[in-house]
Amino acid sequence: MRILDNGCPALEMRDKDGTARTALMLTLDGSPSLSFYGGDGKPRVGVGATEGGAAGLGVRDKDGKPRIGLYVFADDVAALDLFDKQAVGRAGLRVLPGGSGSLVFRDQAKKVRVGVGVSADGAPDLDVMDKDGKVVWSAP
Repeated sequence: MRILDNGCPALEMRDKDGTARTALMLTLDGSPSLSFYGGDGKPRVGVGATEGGAAGLGVRDKDGKPRIGLYVFADDVAALDLFDKQAVGRAGLRVLPGGSGSLVFRDQAKKVRVGVGVSADGAPDLDVMDKDGKVVWSAP
């Protein structure tokens, strides 16, 4: 066990070459986190929970960039985010505590271009936006 530069305690497991492969940590607020690293020492998977009730799982590519995020936020919103190779969030799925859900697709500039949703009472919605965020097509 060691204390990280930020003052947080961490328990690391290292391979025969001394490269950290997994770490169990407590953040400054006491929230636990578990990280897994590739053979090159770059982060690949992280799991955490906060004192406020949120929890998440993050998956990174071989370069250590975020590619998938799966979360349940403290307000009980469930979310899935998908990132491109440049770590730009390109697709996001949300389910709210009341039962409504939405799916959005973003362009390289992080602007929402397509949004699909279903309200808690089952009413559907579909919007297509231009590069400036103006709705150019909608249904119903």
